[in-house]
Amino acid sequence: AWLVAPPGQGAEGLIPPGEERFKINLGALLYRSETEVRIDGATRGTEFELEDTLGLDNDRDALYGGIMWRFASRHRLSLSAFQVERDVQRAIDRELRIEDRVLPVSTVLRAESRTQFFIADYRYSFVKNPQVELAGIIGISGGRYRFRFEASNPVIEISKETTAPVPVLGAALDWFISPRWTASVFGQGMQLDLGEVEARVYNLGVSTEYMFSRHFGVGVAYNLDSIKVDVDKGSFHGRVGLTGGSLIGYLQARF
Repeated sequence: AWLVAPPGQGAEGLIPPGEERFKINLGALLYRSETEVRIDGATRGTEFELEDTLGLDNDRDALYGGIMWRFASRHRLSLSAFQVERDVQRAIDRELRIEDRVLPVSTVLRAESRTQFFIADYRYSFVKNPQVELAGIIGISGGRYRFRFEASNPVIEISKETTAPVPVLGAALDWFISPRWTASVFGQGMQLDLGEVEARVYNLGVSTEYMFSRHFGVGVAYNLDSIKVDVDKGSFHGRVGLTGGSLIGYLQARF
């Protein structure tokens, strides 16, 4: 059964924290990353960092969206996603082997990187009262990674992409500081070998939200991600390793 709002919360006309059916977040983020890539062919390719070796920006802004559905008092489903795109053109200062192509020093290389991140999870609240909510997490954390490399001397055009969803386990704590103000922390991760994909994924995050009215408020969050996936499926053979941090600001609607 749904909890009855304590005195003060109902008086302000707010939806009691933890009793909303839906949360919808829309905003923007600043993402800072370090990305290592290796694309193998018949022989092992060179593992290199996109930012240091090729000069892709470490920092990038992007749109962010998320939704949570509390379909019962202690049960929630949520989904969040964002996409980061970068491109650069520069002369490389080291020899690289991408797939089976060797790029000599001073090759002018154009590189594009597009990564779509998504996290979907189910949360069950083991502890739930007007002050705190402690939940276990079962979810999927994944990314769709696309890379494109082009050069005219020597002529090279390589385009590769792969999707690597990884199951994760974790926990989340929401602290209802006041009827308007909530602070949250979560952590989740997994390390496993699925044959075609060997992965290690960790996500940590903190956030705070403040409601101006019954249905609308704002939030700020900071997340840390560490992802390393070895992929041997389809047309992608190699490794993607990513360490990133995202500062997120968003508007929130609760119903």
